[in-house]
Amino acid sequence: MRIEDLLQIFIDDLDLAKRFLTFVIEELSPRYSYELEQLTQINLYHRLLEYMLYSRQISEKKRAVTSRYENDPNAFKNQIAAFISRYDQKIDKNYMLFLFQIYKVSDGVKDCCERLGLK
Repeated sequence: MRIEDLLQIFIDDLDLAKRFLTFVIEELSPRYSYELEQLTQINLYHRLLEYMLYSRQISEKKRAVTSRYENDPNAFKNQIAAFISRYDQKIDKNYMLFLFQIYKVSDGVKDCCERLGLK
């Protein structure tokens, strides 16, 4: 069974899927990187970043409907920045730029363009 097959278990629980991927990346990957490469055809770091961005998009839609505001507006930005900083070598910058454009994260697009030397 591949990792992406296991992710289908969490189809209705995005937070649990993020926790599962975080566990795989942080706990299993350092010790079993070769085995994980054999068990997946996807980039786990890309998938986790996408789940993080998608979660933000969903929570923003819910806030717009309920008119609630997040306690710390920079929390998401800091979380993404820490993730990218920690796994910089594992994430393709062009794909990251693509994700930021799809999920309309302007700060992320700007940062990616700077990293890629684009203006």
